[in-house]
Amino acid sequence: MILFYLSFYAQQQGVTDTQMAFYLVPIFNAASCFGRTLPNALSDKTGALNLIAPGATIVGILILCMHVVKTEAAIIVVAILIGFFSGVFIAMPPVCFVALTKDKSKIGTRIGMGFGMIAFAVLVGGPGGGSILGTTPPLNWTGLWIFGGVTPIVAGIIYFGIRVRNVGFKLNVKA
Repeated sequence: MILFYLSFYAQQQGVTDTQMAFYLVPIFNAASCFGRTLPNALSDKTGALNLIAPGATIVGILILCMHVVKTEAAIIVVAILIGFFSGVFIAMPPVCFVALTKDKSKIGTRIGMGFGMIAFAVLVGGPGGGSILGTTPPLNWTGLWIFGGVTPIVAGIIYFGIRVRNVGFKLNVKA
C-alpha cells in the first residue's frame, strides 16, 4: 500500500514538489533491492522466520510513522527504510515455505499458493487504502497510515507465532 500512496502523499501534503514525488517510488524500489538480497544471505545462518518477523514489524512501525513526516529529507529516509525492510516480503516467503514444508514434493504448491495470497493482499491494499483515504478534502491520511501500518505488524506477530510454534522462545535457534 505504501507503494501506491507514497508519491501522492508527498505531493498532496506539500512535502515535496512534483519532480521529487515522482522519484520516491524509484528510491523505494532501489532500497528494496538490497532488502531482497541481504536477508537471503543472512537467512542461511539465522533462519528465515528470524528475519521476516522483525522485518514485517519494522515495516509496520515505519508506515505508522508516515503521518509525522513533514520534510523532504524525512520522506526520502522513510522511503529508503521502508523499501529496505519491505524486501523481506519478497525474499523470505519462499525460504519460509521450504523450511516449513516437511513433504518436499509440495514445495512448489506451497510457494504458488503463498504468493497467490500475497498477490491478493497487494491487490486489495491499494483500493482498500483509497477507500479509507477518501476523495474529498481533507483526505484521511492518518487512517490510511494506521491501516497500512497495523497490517504488517499483525503479519510480524503471526510470523513470530509460527517461529515460537516451531522452535519455542529460544533466541539462538535457526528458525
